[in-house]
Amino acid sequence: MRLFNKWLQQLMTGKYGTDELSSFLAVLSIVLFVFAVISMRFSPALIFLILMTIVIIWNFYRMFSHDYAKRQGENLRFLRMRDGFLYHTEGIRRDIRKWWNDFTAGFKNIRKGKNAEKSDDSRLKYCIFPCPGCGAQVRVPANKGRIQIRCPKCRTEFIRNT
Repeated sequence: MRLFNKWLQQLMTGKYGTDELSSFLAVLSIVLFVFAVISMRFSPALIFLILMTIVIIWNFYRMFSHDYAKRQGENLRFLRMRDGFLYHTEGIRRDIRKWWNDFTAGFKNIRKGKNAEKSDDSRLKYCIFPCPGCGAQVRVPANKGRIQIRCPKCRTEFIRNT
């Protein structure tokens, strides 16, 4: 194993290596491969395989390149494009995330045996206070101001700000 690591270090000495763009290209090649496998019985499979091969060759070319300035420039352009895309799609992604959380909330309630009406209660924040009488932890709703709390174990009453 040491010989392999030494050989790999010598191979990559002076080469550009990996960056965010090469990671993206690796994931893109995997996605294209999956599409090729899914569409294997149809004609687009060959197109996906050709695109995947081009992406892999481009990725290896970038990794083994000696021209740091060009590769860093490519990576910088990719990062600007990615950040611009993420900035312009922030509202859409937020809406999708909200829809997904609302959609999966129903499954969480079914799994826990609760009905949908009680799902809003789970979003409340709580404060936990130790009982001065027995030391048990008492959970009360947050942001209710000054409230009187009764310990469920020893029935001691005390007042706290939430």
